[in-house]
Amino acid sequence: MESIGTGSKTIQKREEPLAGQGKNVWKSVIEELMDPAKGMDQEEERAYAARIESKLKRGKKLTAKEMDYLRVHNPELYKAALRVKMRKEQLEQQLKNCRSKEEAADVARRAFSGLSKEDPHRAFLVAGLNETIRQFKKSSAYARLPQTEEPDRKRKRRGRGSDFKEETEEDTNLPITPIQEVLDELPAFDVVQ
Repeated sequence: MESIGTGSKTIQKREEPLAGQGKNVWKSVIEELMDPAKGMDQEEERAYAARIESKLKRGKKLTAKEMDYLRVHNPELYKAALRVKMRKEQLEQQLKNCRSKEEAADVARRAFSGLSKEDPHRAFLVAGLNETIRQFKKSSAYARLPQTEEPDRKRKRRGRGSDFKEETEEDTNLPITPIQEVLDELPAFDVVQ
């Protein structure tokens, strides 16, 4: 700041930041305030980073503070943690929609078969998926599931002829209405699946 004297009054002139530089200053100040490692020395920060990586290796859920730390200090591991989080949420949703323990096992197998052996974060993904499956198996929702799905339910879910009823002799002796005559004359189409 500069002071400009005009008689008995002194006016202080503010220096304006250069265009665009003000945004960077504010951004860095905000990031510094939100940095979870603020106030930690190097040893504490290394221990904190190791704890986060250990949690990822065990498939545990990271807190928002831990995710913020990774976002600022280790963007590569942050991307891996986001992938793990999304895959875990996807698997959890699929498991919630299962109608039997057998179907849940199939969903779990498909989740693991979709992982590439060359994926650099495969260990994190496998641990995360295993943890999600373990938590689901401990839940009451899993305990309530039947071992296998009942055959009638399978047909209904697939939409295959569960409502189809063969005509019996009793049905053939019923009086025919004009609407029924029209319906009988309409062409029938086969459903191709």
